[in-house]
Amino acid sequence: MRRDRQIHSIVEERFGASCTSAPANELLCGAQAVQTESKARIRPLRVTLDQLRVLGSCEAWHPGLFRQMARTSSGITLEFTTDSSEVIVEAVIDPEPKGTSAVLDVARRLRRNNSHDEICESPSTISSWDGIAIDIDDHELPVFMPRQGDEYFSFLLEDPKDARAAASLQLPMFGGVHTVRIHLPLLRGITLGNIWGNGSFIKPLSRDLPQMLMLGDSVAQGFISGDPRLNYPRLLADKLHMRLINQSIGGQVFQPGLLWGSPAHISPQLIICDLGDNYRYEPCSRRLVMRDIHRYFEELHRLWPHVPTLVITPIWNAEDVYPIHRLSCAREVPQLIENKVSGYDNVFVVNGQNLLEHNSEFMADYYGHPGVKGHREIARRLEIAYEALMLKTDVHTRTEAQARAQLLLEKAPKSAFPLAYNLSAGIGVLRYATEHLVILACGENYMIYGDDAKLCAQVLRVLRPRAGVCVFNPKLAKVCMQVLGRSEVHPYATCVYESKKKRRISASRHIRTLDRSYLSTIQKHYRYAADIPESELLSDLDSGHFIGGFEHGELIGFIGEHRYGSIGMLEVFRPHRRRGWGQALLSYKINQFLEAGKLPWTEIMKDNLASYELHKHMGFLIFPFDQQFWI
Repeated sequence: MRRDRQIHSIVEERFGASCTSAPANELLCGAQAVQTESKARIRPLRVTLDQLRVLGSCEAWHPGLFRQMARTSSGITLEFTTDSSEVIVEAVIDPEPKGTSAVLDVARRLRRNNSHDEICESPSTISSWDGIAIDIDDHELPVFMPRQGDEYFSFLLEDPKDARAAASLQLPMFGGVHTVRIHLPLLRGITLGNIWGNGSFIKPLSRDLPQMLMLGDSVAQGFISGDPRLNYPRLLADKLHMRLINQSIGGQVFQPGLLWGSPAHISPQLIICDLGDNYRYEPCSRRLVMRDIHRYFEELHRLWPHVPTLVITPIWNAEDVYPIHRLSCAREVPQLIENKVSGYDNVFVVNGQNLLEHNSEFMADYYGHPGVKGHREIARRLEIAYEALMLKTDVHTRTEAQARAQLLLEKAPKSAFPLAYNLSAGIGVLRYATEHLVILACGENYMIYGDDAKLCAQVLRVLRPRAGVCVFNPKLAKVCMQVLGRSEVHPYATCVYESKKKRRISASRHIRTLDRSYLSTIQKHYRYAADIPESELLSDLDSGHFIGGFEHGELIGFIGEHRYGSIGMLEVFRPHRRRGWGQALLSYKINQFLEAGKLPWTEIMKDNLASYELHKHMGFLIFPFDQQFWI
């Protein structure tokens, strides 16, 4: 009661009798529950009370730590409009949790020593590495941390430039209506009372934005961005115009049972799961971790089976700085995650190793927490992953992307034919498409065309191919080499068989389909066999894509089909060359394509003069060598 009288006295002294107020619980965004601390004070929680109990149960790895972290206000905001020129917020900040202090003390000590290159970024408030941030319309106030024991904080809503020019405050209700968003601390809890203004109203903002549910550990909670506007979940949610619900808990792993306490009013349009990093710090059994991962994703899928979901495998850590515990199964966790979620149509797996450059300048401490630069980079790359996720899960997005890709390819040179043809024929999976870049995945390979090298580099850093890339613009070839760490680029030409007539093949040529018993022969004789997984070759053999030529019952050459739609892999064994077998095998494949209603086309490497002469002799249209590259 004494505290309430003090606040009312301050409000009356500042604002007089003409003021307005609103209870904090009416202005909260991102809170899933509130605890009543006193008659006039509430504590916003980003988890439900049921979830809070689960976090403190025997199912949790570290119940005490998890309950501390869950009571922090990461991702929670106060959002409202007002015609006030000054606002007072009744708020008391919690002391720094012990679990938080244990992590931050290391970073503080390293900054004081100033002798470690690994710590390259410092937020403006190193003492707390946290704080409150306020946005007024399009203006961002500097982050600040109220002193321990303070019962309120206040701020002006006028533009500081106008205030300097006028040398006075705007009168209440004469400065227009302002939109205010107050970001609560990432790493501490807070209790709130009323929000007071010297205007005539304080009204909550509309909450009609789609929800983004963040499930993660300390990185996603906000260690150590230093500003609640600058941790990657907030940056990404704002970029995607979504309402953030951040249930990331410092120290957390995959904890079964936690999601069942989610409230019914959580109806996310996007879920991001970023868990698994914390297995590296202590002993853990592969069997138990695999069980927990299985149960966790089963719960997630039952609750939101159709919601687009980004699952991030553990992000990069400098193991030479903080090695994985010798009894930990952390190195197996990424594969365990992929194995479990690979069957879900609504899930897109993001390789966490690709979300940051493997460079200490992005990190803030030895525990693998990114600094401000790291959080920004993760948010940028996750935006690309989100676009790939929506291409996978949303029909409307795919239709729009297909139209954008076709429009770009209509303006492309003829040498980009393979990409344009496959896109129109429905061969491959469209992975990315804007007005300036198209990426089509065909099997393990990518086909790329565009006119924006910088965008291409950004996208490839996230959506790395498992094998190689075919690039149809020389400007992008160098970028692809750098990003993928490849040292060689191979110019090649596309060849198109434009005639509709089937080719004549001598009856003396014995040609038939090959089965998987010929796998070892193909691997031995095909010059690029090392680039193709054995499972892929077996699948192609089982599908009847390989045919072979025989003399006296002996295989003397073969030809096949690439996953990206072309005829290829033509090989005639050395003793049988220059006897017409290359032309016969290629003709047989051309006829197969024509019978199936497909356009026959092939590729030849620049140094393969014999293949070039064969295609020229058979009447193929051959595109230039300096526009297409295999990397």
